[in-house]
Amino acid sequence: MQTFRRNRSALLLAAALTLASRATISAQQPPVVDAAVLRNAGTPADPFPGSWLTYGKSQSETRYSPLKQIDAANVKRLGLEWSYVVGAGGYNQEGTPLVWNNTIYGSTTWSVVYAVDARTGKQIWRWESGGQSAAVQGH
Repeated sequence: MQTFRRNRSALLLAAALTLASRATISAQQPPVVDAAVLRNAGTPADPFPGSWLTYGKSQSETRYSPLKQIDAANVKRLGLEWSYVVGAGGYNQEGTPLVWNNTIYGSTTWSVVYAVDARTGKQIWRWESGGQSAAVQGH
């Protein structure tokens, strides 16, 4: 049963990461995310519709993406682009990762915080409490 839950959690995270990797923002310098941007997140006035800046996508927590790249006609062609193994603290994940500027930010049930490149699935950094070191790559 524990293996099933771990596998299910990994598959759900992989699916979310695959969808998130399609939602990218191209910019030289990342724009500022302020209170107005967060208020408009997930609404028709969202300046960054490909990002997932707040829990639940919008202030009303609809968890609905307005992106049109995936629809009823092409959903059957979806496949796994990459996966990321959360590792320690990865059991029974229930948190919503946030996506900003091609980076997925998440946390585990054991307070491990990580950042993953949404385009490649490569870990950018990871922080674990309790004196364990952070692994930082790239940025």
